[in-house]
Amino acid sequence: MRKYPFFSIAIVGALLSCDDSPPPLTGPDPGPDPIPQGFYALQKISGDGQTGAPGEPLADPYVVKVVDEFGGAVPEATVRFQILDNVGGSLTASSVVTDEQGDAFVTARLPNDPDAVQSVLARMDSATNELTFTSRTTLAASGASTIRIVAGDGQQGPTGDSLPAPLVVEVSNTDGVAVPGVSVKWRVISPNGGAVRETPTLTDGQGLASNSWRLGDVPGETDRVIAWIEPANAPPDTVTFSAEVIAEGAGSTLRIISGSDQKGIERDTLLNPLVVEVRDSMGISVPGVSVYWRVVSADAGTVVQTPTKTDDQGLTSNRWRVGDAPPDTLARDSVIAWIEPEFGEPDTVVFVARVTGIPSKIEILQGAVETDFEYSEPEEFYGDTVFVAPKHWARQPFKGVVRDSLGREVRGAEITWTVTNREGKVGLLPEDGAGEEAVTFNTAEDGAITVWRRACDEEPGEDICSTDGNWIGATLSIEKYPDVVPVTLNALIRESSAP
Repeated sequence: MRKYPFFSIAIVGALLSCDDSPPPLTGPDPGPDPIPQGFYALQKISGDGQTGAPGEPLADPYVVKVVDEFGGAVPEATVRFQILDNVGGSLTASSVVTDEQGDAFVTARLPNDPDAVQSVLARMDSATNELTFTSRTTLAASGASTIRIVAGDGQQGPTGDSLPAPLVVEVSNTDGVAVPGVSVKWRVISPNGGAVRETPTLTDGQGLASNSWRLGDVPGETDRVIAWIEPANAPPDTVTFSAEVIAEGAGSTLRIISGSDQKGIERDTLLNPLVVEVRDSMGISVPGVSVYWRVVSADAGTVVQTPTKTDDQGLTSNRWRVGDAPPDTLARDSVIAWIEPEFGEPDTVVFVARVTGIPSKIEILQGAVETDFEYSEPEEFYGDTVFVAPKHWARQPFKGVVRDSLGREVRGAEITWTVTNREGKVGLLPEDGAGEEAVTFNTAEDGAITVWRRACDEEPGEDICSTDGNWIGATLSIEKYPDVVPVTLNALIRESSAP
């Protein structure tokens, strides 16, 4: 069914004041309007057969469509609407011009009499091009009608938040039959604030009416909402909903998702954020919870902000700039994160990071010899020089290590291997394929970088990769610390002497 919420809301607001209601559109036929070019027929789209409370506007408009002989929409056509038989009620307009989709629509206010049938005629040029919508008013709620709670009672929620489930009531008559179209009124009776979404609401075809409830701002209190119907000549029949107001995050738990046990450089921000998750006692993610953060170690640096708020998935994060490294060992810095429920102890987690000094130099700890090949003078090539056959990877790894001024291994530095001497590729493993001309690694992973060096692939017309005795190289550097002197690893291309 096509809906027109913007239209319906505006019309309902206008119709709620009886003094401003237009008179019933009845009386003699005003005559046909000029027939638009391309007109073929009227089609009934939606709104027929509704039920509503006496004297109240219907929930949905009456909608017709004007189409041409091919079924296409005819815009800017005038459609007239008229209430038949002088039964009462009113319409929002007596004539409406179709929109770009060929649609025209009006909303009707029903008669004041219970169990009345209202018929509305929509027409254009003749009786062959007219439609009738029929709606009925419900039986008036008598003093014997009752209202009962169906769902939504006994919930709990944080201060100032809407409860997760709606408040639902049912209205039935003396025979226990659901009564649609009954006006149900709502009111918050707690002194602590809060509000319901709307009042009154109408029961639907199953006699049900619902509302949403935003709680007050005092934790530990029990808020209440009453709902009632006002039958004629009888006291209102009333029901009461109650809900427990809890502090933000109460009963929730906090856990670390990622970011702990990193290794970093003193006075530098760790590469990865600190991430936590908040869940309630049912294991459901809780959005909008304040998570507080504090550095607890001496000289352990700072976090970017506190508090932070959990997102729709119950997650929140922070960045940690660690402090100074001690002169003789790795520092073990800590950050705590916690949530503060109104009752009980805060739920707390601890992030840990290892801190080293600032990078001072780079060393290449291990060279490699291509063991599948024989060389004439292998004993002359050690340290920063390796053998590599044309178009091959070095069979064994060589490693670059970063150290601070005291010779301690630095964790968390980003170092880059870059091809700097002729051609070649760098990569982690031979099966990585052709590799790259530059690869960046984080020394926080294992403290040392293992890089494979590959001799270049020949280009047409070039022979540097197949020429015995050519040198190729890759330089290891730290972009963030330009004062650290780069180190170049050289490789000598040698053909195998094996058969």
